[in-house]
Amino acid sequence: MRITCLLFILLFSKFLTAQTVMREQPAPEAEHGLVKWMTIEEAEKKNKEFSKPILIDFYTDWCGWCKYMIKTTYSNPDIANYINTFFYPVQFNAETHDTIHFQGDTFVNKNPNPRSPHDFAIKMLGSSLSYPTTIFINDNYKLNLKVPGYLTTEKIAPLLIFTLENVFKTTSYQDFDKYYTQANNDTLKKKDTLKIHWYTMDQALAENKKKSKKLMINIFTTWCNSCNVMKSTVFKNPEIVKYINEKYYPVDFNAQSMDSVNFMGDKFGNGGKDKNFFHDFVIALLRGNIIVPSQIFFNEKMQLINQSPYFLTPHDFEAILKFFGDDAYLTTKWEDYIKTFKGKISE
Repeated sequence: MRITCLLFILLFSKFLTAQTVMREQPAPEAEHGLVKWMTIEEAEKKNKEFSKPILIDFYTDWCGWCKYMIKTTYSNPDIANYINTFFYPVQFNAETHDTIHFQGDTFVNKNPNPRSPHDFAIKMLGSSLSYPTTIFINDNYKLNLKVPGYLTTEKIAPLLIFTLENVFKTTSYQDFDKYYTQANNDTLKKKDTLKIHWYTMDQALAENKKKSKKLMINIFTTWCNSCNVMKSTVFKNPEIVKYINEKYYPVDFNAQSMDSVNFMGDKFGNGGKDKNFFHDFVIALLRGNIIVPSQIFFNEKMQLINQSPYFLTPHDFEAILKFFGDDAYLTTKWEDYIKTFKGKISE
């Protein structure tokens, strides 16, 4: 599988980092902002052809904060480029009298009054008809996250990451937002007293011959924001650091590395001409289903145990580390283990 990620790299390299200056100054000339809005029918059709998350901006003509969000957040070039590239963005007037078709149903506005809510708005927003409200949809509509109120660039950034990078599969938004803020707020950063001793693959295999320990490979990319959040928070938690250094040989591996890797008699490389392709070693480990971040666990004999995909909080990651590190996986099912697990890291 060869997937070019040049656009990902260009956008992520300048967007959604602590150093990015998010411009909140209005852009009066942008009536609808810089986002390339489409109808809900267009978004649904395109999503069937090529799956992407859907973002729906519910607004009204009289809503001042809706207009301000257009002039600020949706007129920010970085935010707009990110949304235009990775989302199907829909701008929906919650009081329109147009007929809407969505997921096999037809929605209309039965009330002839000019400020009456459309049935589609009622369907999606329920009784909370406040504007603006943004809905983030992903995973074949399994994620349907409703966020009322004006969203600054700083507030919408973690929501976009949470939706696009499938963080919702393992973590609540409240938890992710907490760790995203911690990772990007200099005032919350503390001096590291303990650090994970990362190895190269060759070093880890050589050390394993001297002293047998398990192997953990952390798969990441430079453009993966949830990877960076996990590195800045989870992998700096003292309990996580101490346990990994004690029980594992940890390898931090860029999925787009151009370095050759020798593993158990096989040699892997990156057949791409630049850093925009996934490494053959990662493709083999993840069986072609590239998910970042992912942690791959091997036992002391370098036999594959299992994979842990997506962002995890320190509490949840501690459970996984100890499930494999303490060999509980040999005698206990994960479902039973997690019911009684009592870690040192609080929720």
